[in-house]
Amino acid sequence: MYKRLNICTALDYVKEHIKFLEKEDLICEEISDGNLNQVFRIKSKEDKHKSVILKQSLPTLRIDETMKLCLERIDIENKYLRDQGNLVPKFLPKVYHYDGNMYLIIMEDFNEHIILRKELISGKKYEHLGKGIGEFLAKTTFCNSDLYLDPLKKKEKVKMYINPELCRITEELVFVNPYYNCPKNKINPWLEPVVQELINDKRLQSEVSELREEFMTKAQSLIHGDLHTGSILINDMELKIIDGEFAFYGPIGFDIGAFWANIILSYESQNYHRSNLEERREMEGYLLNVIRDMWNVFQREFINLWERYVSCPIMMNNIYMEKYILSIMQSSIGYAACKIIRRIYGLAPVIDITLIEEKEREDVQKKSINLARKLIMKRKELKHIDEFIDLIEERN
Repeated sequence: MYKRLNICTALDYVKEHIKFLEKEDLICEEISDGNLNQVFRIKSKEDKHKSVILKQSLPTLRIDETMKLCLERIDIENKYLRDQGNLVPKFLPKVYHYDGNMYLIIMEDFNEHIILRKELISGKKYEHLGKGIGEFLAKTTFCNSDLYLDPLKKKEKVKMYINPELCRITEELVFVNPYYNCPKNKINPWLEPVVQELINDKRLQSEVSELREEFMTKAQSLIHGDLHTGSILINDMELKIIDGEFAFYGPIGFDIGAFWANIILSYESQNYHRSNLEERREMEGYLLNVIRDMWNVFQREFINLWERYVSCPIMMNNIYMEKYILSIMQSSIGYAACKIIRRIYGLAPVIDITLIEEKEREDVQKKSINLARKLIMKRKELKHIDEFIDLIEERN
């Protein structure tokens, strides 16, 4: 039976269920940082390498308790971590224990890693970031798609990952709420005219509706569903992907776009986090290279896998492959733009923006919205990653 844990009961639960900690003198701290769950770190007092993370579903959204959530979503995360961990174990935490009655997971603790978002705000650069995300996304999306899986196996997995409640959150927050006068929007006074322009722009809404329909109907591959810089842990050697409860079978471009959106928001905010012009330009250049590296590695790995594993006779040709990959890039750009808009005045804005002083925040918010609007409308014209990056640079 479900019971919400606290610091004391979480510690007792871990002691009972995790063998390598049962004889340790343990301490527990709550480290919850998101909106959907409570998270505890339980560790040995004597040995810092002996620790675990306990994550438990909550029945409501932290930032909006009127939004009820199914506790069973933790089962999706458990399956996602195990499935993707079999494909790319170096990118994901090991699952030590899953409890479907208490709706919790106990997993590997990366206590020597830092949340990527915080690192980018502080100006830290990791040369392996873009390449690592590109590799992770290429391998996981290809190997969970019809390009690799037997059709029956693929359809079984689509069924296994049906995730209606969390998909509904995305559908509303990303594709619907920002484009009408939704009471849940958090609009600063200076943004009112810009937001009203978006709300009155029927051509823009038509393009967003197209992206929304693709998100809702295109079961292209198993995707993370919430891949932002707060769900990536990193250090100088490696990166790890966490928080897979939004996983479902959707368009490959959605994960790529979510990652790009957060890199772009970091890029747009650098002017206000870096006072030194040379440091700012260096960081901005690095962030654009992260986008470029991520796509180039993704494309290279995806093509290698295609040439090695695609066996359907009518799909074994370069014309179709190039069209398929271009479609991923263009939809990724559209999803990135929708994610940018959602993070500017929807629920759960990012600290890249909210940490900026109010009088300066107006400029970065307007620039970000205008860029996103242009990306949505022009995405189908873009044929190369450098054309996408050129549009981002135009805004500075």
